[in-house]
Amino acid sequence: MKNFAMILRVGALLFLISMISPTYSKAESSPPVNVISKEKAQGIALKVYAGKIKESDLEFENNAWIYSLEIIGKDKKVHEINVDALTGNIVDSKIETSAMEAKEQKEDLAVAKTAKLKELSEEKNEENESAERKEEKE
Repeated sequence: MKNFAMILRVGALLFLISMISPTYSKAESSPPVNVISKEKAQGIALKVYAGKIKESDLEFENNAWIYSLEIIGKDKKVHEINVDALTGNIVDSKIETSAMEAKEQKEDLAVAKTAKLKELSEEKNEENESAERKEEKE
């Protein structure tokens, strides 16, 4: 009975985590093989927005793979440039304020925490299943 209660708790926790965590389709799990290189995306962005690259990441956003680049422009402002990873077209650009950057960091932290909770929950579930199998053998 004790094990059954534990299984119910773990199941409920997994359910809650699945409800709050972002769901990823297979398309999101890994980029297609025909994406342009990070260097090419950086070159495209720098031709339009001269400056120094602060950060560049390949991301799946709005159902598309993009390179998100932060460029410190000659105007000393941070420009966020999104380059389509398949076509090389610039699909979005904006000047990033410190409030926008703080919001992004907060969102990234929340996603990381959710992923860690899910990982820990899965590990605990595996431990419980292993203990149950061991008890059944005894």
